[in-house]
This record gives sequence, structure tokens and C-alpha cells, in this order.
Amino acid sequence: MKRFLVLALLAAFVLGAGVANAATTLKTSGEMTFNYGWWDNTNMFDAEGDRGQEDDLMASQRFRAYFDWSASESLRGVFGVEFGTTIWGVPTGGTNGAGANAGTDLDGDERAIEVKHAYMDFTWPNTGIMFRMGLQPIALPGQFGSPVLDADAAGILAQYKFNDMISGALGWFRPGNLDAGTSEIGGSSGNKNDEVDMFALLLPIKADGVEFTPWAALALHGQNASGGGPLSAGLAPRNASAPIGDDLEVWWVGGSLKLTMFAPFTFYADLIYGNQDGSNNSQNDREGWFFDVAADYKMDMVTPQVFFMYSTGEDDDVADGSERMPTVGNEVRGGNSFAGNLSFTSFGFGGSSANLSDYDAYLDGSGCSGIWALGLKLKDFSFLEGLKHTFTVAYGQGTNDADGTKKYGIEAGLTDEDSFWEVNLDSTYAIYENLTAYVEMAYLNVDLDKDTWMASGSTRNPFSGTRIDVDKTEAAWKLALCLKYKF
Repeated sequence: MKRFLVLALLAAFVLGAGVANAATTLKTSGEMTFNYGWWDNTNMFDAEGDRGQEDDLMASQRFRAYFDWSASESLRGVFGVEFGTTIWGVPTGGTNGAGANAGTDLDGDERAIEVKHAYMDFTWPNTGIMFRMGLQPIALPGQFGSPVLDADAAGILAQYKFNDMISGALGWFRPGNLDAGTSEIGGSSGNKNDEVDMFALLLPIKADGVEFTPWAALALHGQNASGGGPLSAGLAPRNASAPIGDDLEVWWVGGSLKLTMFAPFTFYADLIYGNQDGSNNSQNDREGWFFDVAADYKMDMVTPQVFFMYSTGEDDDVADGSERMPTVGNEVRGGNSFAGNLSFTSFGFGGSSANLSDYDAYLDGSGCSGIWALGLKLKDFSFLEGLKHTFTVAYGQGTNDADGTKKYGIEAGLTDEDSFWEVNLDSTYAIYENLTAYVEMAYLNVDLDKDTWMASGSTRNPFSGTRIDVDKTEAAWKLALCLKYKF
């Protein structure tokens, strides 16, 4: 019955659009992805070493469909639905949080269709100001993705093109509202100061061979929002446990640059500074930097690229707050999730073409804060028509002070005594014009300093939180196949 209702709902959208207004045109698009993957030791310890359990082989799928109703060039509405990422065979209520990815077990009718996007675009009459209003994709500027915010959120975005070179965008978004509504006398007052509001200003500038976007963002986090927890993802435990006695203010300023004027060279750079005012508790103060640079050299057979990224890490002083750049996530999204996205590599960072987060981002769960990495890519080389490969090798270390981990047990990720190596071989093959196969092979080796992680008060895995024996560290592996049909 549930599946019948879902199909009836989708049919109503399509048929209703065709008869409601003959002047309105409907366009549909979407994608279906199927993933088959094997990976091992993704928390950098074998199952015996961390006393955990592993499912090494998984199959999953995802479906997204978008309906675009256009009345004119100045007015349209977009509605997107999603059959979210589901692991084959997992029932609703599966163990270890797997129930969140349920719906493709025997019968497969437990999971409902979800709303992905629902927004309207319109241009104000007799002006060049375009508004986008509703649930929409939001991404702050970044040449390799944004370490601050790249997700879906509800809000309003206004855009205006001043001339052929300069345009501007101003947005207000509400990623969190814990308890909407009004409290009656004698009722709960938990919905007071429980919102998270974000404001963003972008000024894209384009000229011959230059693209530069300076930007700024402000987040106002009510003291009762998300159970009173901080806005930022990836805070060290000392900060996450500090009480909030007033609203928090978090702000960022940054710039994103791309230079193509020196062809065949292309240069990329990003610079971001973020600051969080902890109000009445200095342990909630937070400020830090992030920057990346990269250079391509386009050749006939291959495009080599060198990249480097760096972000500030924690020091060994508990009382002065955090030295890592704030990022959007944590209680706003649930758990310790990270609402940004970075694509330096396809395993340790967020560059996987597969649609499950389990296939990548093992090093950037808190916005790549507290880490640096240097890498080399050989992009888009090919030996057969329709088949392309990218080879990546990267080395990096943590930037968090190891003394803080030794003295206080701060589990903030990799320290300056820890390092990692990563190797990727990623391939794409165009089976048909609309059907592409992705094959990803990856190796990630993390070297944790034994003196740091086995010190008194610091005996946990920085990736999983479980008790560890550093001598049982194991390299992580991945082999994934993704088929993506875009229509």
C-alpha cells in the first residue's frame, strides 16, 4: 500500500503539472546510483585490535528525481525527491545505526520517499534581482569544496549581476530550530533562543583568466539550540562539554581564487578565517585558519596537479578554547557530522564518486581542521576510448599539539606526532552517454605516535573513540564500483 501511495503521488505531480497551466513547462531530471564496495579497517585498526566488528562487503543504492516547473525565464519551481542511500538487506531498526540506511531488505517497503529540494526561483519585476526561496543546495565558495558548509538548507538567496564582471549574492538560512512555535503560560520554554540562523554575503568577480570570490558568513546560535551544544563540528571534548550561558556568534571571512591566464597552467587557492565567541565561557571560544593551494599543468595525455592544504590545530592549553576553525555541523545535523565537503582525495577526504559517505572522508570529519596534507595527482589519463583514470598520492600530518593529548586526553584527531599516507587510483568509464561506471581503489596508512596515544588519560582511537593498542594499527583499503545513470 505504501509503495502504491508513493507512485500515485509522483504520478499526480507529473499529470497535474501538464493540465494545470498550458503555459507552464515541466522538465524532469535525476540520477540512479548503485554501489558495490569492499573496504577494510576504516577506523585504522583491525576488528580484533579495536574489539569492534566490520562488514567489509556492502551493496547500496540511491535514487533522486527533480521536477522543474517553468512559467517563464523569470519564474520557476523545483521539487526534488529522494529514495535515500540504502544498504541492501538492512531492515528498519538495524543494529549499529544501520537502520538509518534501511529499506532494501526482503520486501523493501519500510523506507519512505524523502524531500531533497523544494524551492522557487523568481526575478523581481523590472529589476535584475533574482530570488531563490525554500529548501535548496547551499555551498560557500571553495576550489575543492567548502570546509565550512556544503549542504541543503532552507532559506532565501538574493542574487544580482552588476555588470559582466561583478555579481553579488546575499542569503539568510535557518539550519536549526529545535522547538518551533509559541509556548503557553505554564508550558515549556525550551523554544526560546533555540534557533540557528546563518547569513552569507558573496561577491563573485570574473575577468579574463581570473575568477575571485571574496565572501563572509555569520551564524547566530541560540543558547538552547540543539540541546545547548556548540554550532561547530569536531570540537575537542573539553569544549563540547562546556555549558553555554548565552547565545553564540560564529563568523567567517574568506576568498576563493582560480587563475587560468597562465595556460596551460591553472592555479587555485582558498583562504578562510573563522571565529566563535564562547560568550560567558572561554572554553567555548574558537578561532582558526584554513587554506589550500594547487597548480595544474594541462598536457595532451595527462594533467599533473600538485596540491597543499593546511588548517590550524589545538594547542595544549585547556582554558583558552579551541584553535581549530569553526565548521557547521555537530548537533545541528546530528552526531558529529560535518556539513562541509572537500575533495582532495577519494578515501581520506571527500572526493569519492560513490554515494555512500562510508567510501570516503575518513580524515575530514571535522572540516579538515587540525591537519595538513601535500599531494600529487595525475588526472584524466587514458589508454582506451571512454576510460579515464586519476592517480593520487598524498602525505600529511596532524597539527594538534601532542602535549594536549598526552596531558588531557584531548581526542581532536591526528596530532603533530602522527602522520598518514594515501594512494588512490580512480577510474571512470562511459558505458552509454547517460550511464557511467566508477571504479575506486584506495590505500590509507595512518602512523599514530605510541607515546602520545598510550599516555595516561589518552587511550582511545582518535577515529572511533574505542580503546586502542597503537601497536595494532592497520592500513585501510577500499575497492568500490559505482554505476550512475543520469537522466
